[in-house]
Amino acid sequence: MNLYLLEPTAEGEKISPTYDVAIGFVIAAKTPSIARKIITTTKYTTGDEGRDFWLNPELTKCKMIGKYCKNKEEIILWSFHAG
Repeated sequence: MNLYLLEPTAEGEKISPTYDVAIGFVIAAKTPSIARKIITTTKYTTGDEGRDFWLNPELTKCKMIGKYCKNKEEIILWSFHAG
């Protein structure tokens, strides 16, 4: 299992609003596309940016940052900017 860091690209940072939005995730998943999908299928992970935002590679980047010792796909860390 891999660990992926998902965060907005420079283009994604221009999206409004800038509060009440998720600003990053660390996800355990087999692939980057599965990591993106985990965000969109889990209740209460996104804010006003919407779930489709995290599926768009022009607005978000997904980078492998390490390995995960458990064989479970899950959200490890979620960063949210409340307004």
